[in-house]
Amino acid sequence: MAGRDSGDSGEPERESHELYSKLCQILVGTRTEDKVFTDLREMRENEKSWKTSHSKQIDYVFKLLQQYNLFPDFAKHTEEKNDRKSEKFRQKGNFFFNSESYVEAIAEYNRSICYAVTKENISIALGNRSAAFYRMKIVLRASDWHENFGYPDRLKDKLDEREAACKIALKNAPKQEVFVPKIGMPANEMIPFLANCLKLRENEYFGRHVVTEEDIPAGTIIALEEPFCKMLLYSEEYLRCTVCLADLPHLLLPCDTCTQAMFCSEECKEKASVGFHAIECPITSAMTKIFDDNVRLSLRMVLCAFLAFPDAETMASALETINREKKNAFSFDWRQELSPEELSRQFTHWS
Repeated sequence: MAGRDSGDSGEPERESHELYSKLCQILVGTRTEDKVFTDLREMRENEKSWKTSHSKQIDYVFKLLQQYNLFPDFAKHTEEKNDRKSEKFRQKGNFFFNSESYVEAIAEYNRSICYAVTKENISIALGNRSAAFYRMKIVLRASDWHENFGYPDRLKDKLDEREAACKIALKNAPKQEVFVPKIGMPANEMIPFLANCLKLRENEYFGRHVVTEEDIPAGTIIALEEPFCKMLLYSEEYLRCTVCLADLPHLLLPCDTCTQAMFCSEECKEKASVGFHAIECPITSAMTKIFDDNVRLSLRMVLCAFLAFPDAETMASALETINREKKNAFSFDWRQELSPEELSRQFTHWS
């Protein structure tokens, strides 16, 4: 299912951009911008290599934000479940539905489900969502909504009728071919998701980088790899699963606590509850309003790496081992299942 156009997504203006502008104005107003630029440049020039930590620059900017009281107010941006907001988003979904903009309508109905407190509001949003899918000829299992979300008995017949009508319409519909990507060159024996001609190199100028030992025709697929961690773009929220990113908006279940996350199955919901979402859940709405997708992805990567280890001491020891052994991602046999610690180690090497 195609995502919403950026103009329809209601993507917020990130507060971090506003804070950056304010900091620049303050530095110009106090005539300290040249000093700050010089300090940061000297820190960078004094780095021994691309591997050097940027902690000094981070601490420097942190103190600037602290000095000028520019830290974002997370509490101000935190969203809680609220039936009035749920109704507002449902009405917005109705507007899109009446305009035959069904993808946008589904996103707003799912948002309404996320914000809903009472079963009644969840049920009404679910019913409206099913109507949008009915128009799109997507089959829903009506019994699922009735049993799992307490859909009113008096309205259940509508869902049953929609399900039956969709099945009839789709029975003789032509099957769509699904594109399955495959590597277009001989694969590496130990890394079957990578073309054999690719090699990892490292130098002071480029840092770690991959080169090819053969000419590669344009358009050739040379690697197929699951990402170490992934995150939905704002425009895809309420349309895809927060964990696996599956495009299954008709199956999405809301997080029990926050207003942002939705899951395509109980399995994904459980994974989130013991993984990154356990930490992100209380701040996810504030993070969305304050930071752009790149910053939020950086936080997600740190959380996933940290959660791969039982504690900080074990993680520190593993990182020391990485530096001591000087292994890289090409040193492991990827035909075998790697432990979380080994996967985290690969994250360090690929990055």
